[in-house]
Order: sequence, then C-alpha cells, then structure tokens
Amino acid sequence: MKKTQKKKKTAPATPDAYEFLNRELSWLEFNQRVLLEACNPKVPLLERLKFLSITASNLDEFCMVRVGGLKMLVAANVRRTDPSGMTPRQQLVAVTRRMRKMVADQYGQLALLSGELAGHGFVIQESVAALTGEQRTWLEHEFTDNIFPLLSPVGVGGEHPFRPAGLLPHCVAMLAPAAPDEAPRMVFIPLGPKLPRFIRIPDAEGRAVFIPVEQVVAWQVAALAEGQPVLECVPFRVTRNADIELREDLSADLLEGMRELLDDRRETECIRLEIHSRASRALVGAMRQLLGLDQSDVYLVDGPVELRSLMSITQTDGFEDLRDEPWEPVPSPDVDIKESMFPQIAQGDILLVHPYDSFDPVVKFISDAADDPQVLAIKQVLYRTAS
Repeated sequence: MKKTQKKKKTAPATPDAYEFLNRELSWLEFNQRVLLEACNPKVPLLERLKFLSITASNLDEFCMVRVGGLKMLVAANVRRTDPSGMTPRQQLVAVTRRMRKMVADQYGQLALLSGELAGHGFVIQESVAALTGEQRTWLEHEFTDNIFPLLSPVGVGGEHPFRPAGLLPHCVAMLAPAAPDEAPRMVFIPLGPKLPRFIRIPDAEGRAVFIPVEQVVAWQVAALAEGQPVLECVPFRVTRNADIELREDLSADLLEGMRELLDDRRETECIRLEIHSRASRALVGAMRQLLGLDQSDVYLVDGPVELRSLMSITQTDGFEDLRDEPWEPVPSPDVDIKESMFPQIAQGDILLVHPYDSFDPVVKFISDAADDPQVLAIKQVLYRTAS
C-alpha cells in the first residue's frame, strides 16, 4: 500500500503578499504628508505651525473613529481580514505603532519650530519657571482674576465617578493621603472651553510670549487644594470612541437621532490617554486603571496635551513675515454681481473655483433666492464651515 503524503502546511499570507494597502495605515501616511509641510523650511514658520495643528486635529478624528472602530472589532473577537490581509488585531497593533511614531515626530517638530519662532520674537513657553519674576507676578494675578473662577475641581471616586470629557484638556492632581493608612487621592480639574488654551504674557522686550493654560493651573494648583498637600499635578486629555452609527430606525427624526448620537459619544469608552511626560509612574498607573486602558493606549507627551489648539495663536497680530501672503479671491468673469443670478444661470452653467474665485456670487445667489416669491425652499450642504 502506498503511504499518502501529508500536505505541507503553508504559512498564512502576510500583508506584504497582498496587492492592497491597509486603509488605516494608508490614511496615517496621508497625515504624515501633511506633517512634512510642517517640516518644510521653505514654508513660513507660522504656516508650518498651522500644518502641525492640522495633523493633530486629523489624528484626533482618526483615533476617535478609526481606532475606536478597530477596538470594537477586537473586543467582539472579529478575525476577518481586510483586503490587505490584516485582522483587526493586527491592524490595531500596526496603527498604534505608527501613531506613536507620528506623535513623537509632532512633538519633535514643535520643539524645533518653537526654537525658530523664538528667534523672531514669537515665544511658546512650556515652563512657568522660565518666565521672569515680573511675568510670574502678572500671571499669578491673571490666574486669580480670570482663571481660578472658571475652575471646578472634581474628586475621583464615590458612587458617581467623574468621567473626563473626550478631547478636553484637564489637569490631574495627586493629593497626599489624609491619614497614614489611606492612599493618595486624585482630583480632576477640567479646563473648559471658556478658558483660553494659551495665555499671552506681557513682555518687556515686546515679544509675543504664550504659555499653555494647563501649565498655569498646575503651577497654581495649591490654590485649588485648599491647604491639602499636592504631590504632583500634570495635564492630560482622553479620547473616547466615536465610531457609533446613527440608528435611524430607532429615531423619531434625524434631529433626535443626532441628540442620541452625541449623548452616546459622551458616554463611550476611553481609547487613548495623553498625559504629560513628567507624570510619575504611579499616577500613570492609577489613571490607566481608572480609565480601563492598556499601556499601549497611553501617550506620554512633552508639551501641550492638545496640539490642535496651536492654530489659535497663529493668528496673532503682526508677524506677517512669518505667514504666507494673503490671497485675495478674484471676481469671476462669468458673473455680473450687480445683476440677478437666475437669468445668468439660465444662460449657461457657471463654474466657480474656490478659494481662487470670489464667494460673492454664491451669497448673491442665496440672497436672490430668498427674495424670489417662486422659491419654495433653499437647501444646502454645509461642509466644514468656519466659526
């Protein structure tokens, strides 16, 4: 009798053997391309700071939706591969590794940009200790008058534990135990939207000097502790899973559905913790346990915990030589802005290319429609409108 030979087991195909790129890793490379603009010496310095801010905002959205979705698939033990041949768990590992590299590049670039900007009188100061005595005195009064009244510290623990809001900067203070047999206590200090992300400090040399508000709060935390010894106080920020679909079949209408969706987003699980690198190992461990995070979900950062807020200081008056020349949109030769838009559209299609062509014809078109008694309704799609 002939012996049947056992078929040799072949190793599972690796992602490199497939013809498709992974969607999540591909998106991260797109964001890296934006980050390269922040590194480009041919781009004016404040424009480079804008690009850095954009990459941080992009990464926030990616983490909330894409990473959040992968975590849900991993938690559900889904092992189906994507077109690139990667399982959700493989994707999550690869994405996390790539995100860590990107965050390190972002903060490294911020350090370089801060040094170059300081040479032009635009100073992003990370440490209160680096300020002059006069500046610290001014900052102390600023804290007492305009920051302290807006702060509401929240003790951690109890029947209704405090859940830090997603993407909102906070400070966490570790207080000394009230008794020798007790453990240190944590207090969260939300830095709400009414607070400026950066405080501009008067400077005797006429420079524009900014410091993140979280560093000021950490410096003055004793005023919030009411005499209790503070062991440490550091800034942090959490990201929550936002990959939730709108359940139209369960909603009375779209508006109610959006309300449900936004409420759900406030209550979803944490998927990322960004915390200042000066935090002790004990504090990071306590935060991980409180938020239910793995070590891979923790990002130690050496700078502001929210880089997207850098955009707010790029509009500081002056420093025009550090920006691109402003672009003035030109009137379209196909539109007579003084005449009604309807007859002009009736004569033929009008193509406007923004931001090069002026937006005035669009505004005129809406205005004409609002005045026309034959118009029953005006419906528009608004995409990424400015504030």
